[in-house]
Amino acid sequence: MAQGLQNHSWVSDLRGALSVQVLVEYLQLWNLVDNLELQQDIPDQHLWWLTNHGDYTSKSAYEL
Repeated sequence: MAQGLQNHSWVSDLRGALSVQVLVEYLQLWNLVDNLELQQDIPDQHLWWLTNHGDYTSKSAYEL
């Protein structure tokens, strides 16, 4: 993650046909990570926003 955020280098990893929907999602993602600051002494957390407990379930994905 740190490598990709440095100088927005993750942008160059986009490949393939870029539909309007893909471009919209790309801009939304850019907006989310643009001001993200990683801190080395704090472990990563992965929280699934579709459940109250933050854990991924296939049921929550299907319900989306």
